[in-house]
Amino acid sequence: MTPMQKRTNLVGLCSILFTCVVFSACDNANNDIDPGAIGDGTFQSIVEKYIENRNLPALTVIIAKDGNVLESASAGKRSFESSARITEDDHWQIGSVSKAVTASLAARLVELGFLTWETTIEDIFPEHLDQIHPDNHSITLTELLQHRSGLAREVEVSEFEISNLDRFGYSIRGLGETPNANRSSFRYSNLGYTVAGLMLGQATGLSWENSLQQFLFTPLEITNYGFGFPDPGDNLAQPIGHIRRTDHSGERVNDYWIPVYPANSRVLDFLLINAPAGAIYLSKQDYVKFQNLHLSGAADESEFLTEESFIYLHRPPDGEEYAMGWYVMDEESLADFNLPNSERVLNHSGGTGITSARSVIIPDRKLSIFIAFNSNVDSGRELLKLIFARLEITE
Repeated sequence: MTPMQKRTNLVGLCSILFTCVVFSACDNANNDIDPGAIGDGTFQSIVEKYIENRNLPALTVIIAKDGNVLESASAGKRSFESSARITEDDHWQIGSVSKAVTASLAARLVELGFLTWETTIEDIFPEHLDQIHPDNHSITLTELLQHRSGLAREVEVSEFEISNLDRFGYSIRGLGETPNANRSSFRYSNLGYTVAGLMLGQATGLSWENSLQQFLFTPLEITNYGFGFPDPGDNLAQPIGHIRRTDHSGERVNDYWIPVYPANSRVLDFLLINAPAGAIYLSKQDYVKFQNLHLSGAADESEFLTEESFIYLHRPPDGEEYAMGWYVMDEESLADFNLPNSERVLNHSGGTGITSARSVIIPDRKLSIFIAFNSNVDSGRELLKLIFARLEITE
């Protein structure tokens, strides 16, 4: 039976796309891994041991300082049922880590005068207000990007929207529903980011994808990227996503991985409709360029955006943890990672149902960490603990 014949029905995965937190398995599986120290030549073996302990298909990691790579490693297979190994140049789906990219594009377009942070739904879609719930007319770009719009996490996609990849119709229909929450409160919303991306496209006269290319990726010299999944076919030219079947046998967790080939599947269409919320894939070397933009901006050393824009992107509203595409670790999270409570750490994780990723920046140290998996059961939490210990910044 070919991989195509064994393709899993992915429609049921649509409801778990773009998760901001995915759960880690085997939290105690690091006990036999010595984190070592940066530059000691052991990092590749650490990554290999990590996936061996968890029986994962594959993962990749890159650690940089000031945009310069300190360490990089990849281990595992593009498909659990194949001998094709991943490489350092492979492309990785980043899920909701894409949200910081959409927010950064918004900041660039605000500075260029295409719109403002206070631009509303009513300003952008005046001809469609009769289709939009009155309580949603005054939602601002800022509220969408801070998850304070009151919109639902997402809405069910119609058959027409799926078959036509109709992002506009999906967004307008979502805006037509009664908001689920007060706009003064945080409510994570993939729909909100999809609407924000549509607003950016309307402002430029381009699609969100073309706006991203012209106004963000090209200036940053990010070239190895795309939208959806890196390899929607069956030739294993790039990593394939996986779902897990688990059989608990005593204390041992035996994992059987099912490769997911998303060509012609509903999950790929759903991903592309909600692209601004989580559809980007790219090489880890190119993602470091994006992380470094934020590190340089936090140090007021960027010529691409003003210091004010980075403050706006990085600083949550009072009493909140979520800024724009970045969570700021609170004291409890810092303690969980054994980090000093004075450390400022921005991070976001994301999953598509078959892949997962995590991005971390530590502005005061000008450090960035990116981790990606071709499966969706590990947030990289325990690997991050090893990396922080390796960097010798734990308490």
